[in-house]
Amino acid sequence: MKDILSILLKGQSLTQEQTRSAFEAIMSGSAPAAQVGAFLALLAGRDPTVDELAGAASVMREYAVRVVAPENVIDTCGTGGRGHHAPPEGGTVLDGHAGARPHH
Repeated sequence: MKDILSILLKGQSLTQEQTRSAFEAIMSGSAPAAQVGAFLALLAGRDPTVDELAGAASVMREYAVRVVAPENVIDTCGTGGRGHHAPPEGGTVLDGHAGARPHH
């Protein structure tokens, strides 16, 4: 993780594999908290590259927990982040009769 932090401190972008390595260390719990904080702060200070997004997403997908739900059930709870003047994403209720289909 130190070598990855060094790259970011120089203002350079990470490769997909470097980003995968960093996110693997974070998601597995092997990265020290201080290094995780530094890594996330350095990434937050700029726009991510396609390689960085792809590397991070691939690791997070590996760690994602699949939720098994009955047929015709959908998630109506939004994650927010659209700004304080926007209506809540979960404000619209849909059900299977409205044509919603679960993702497989």
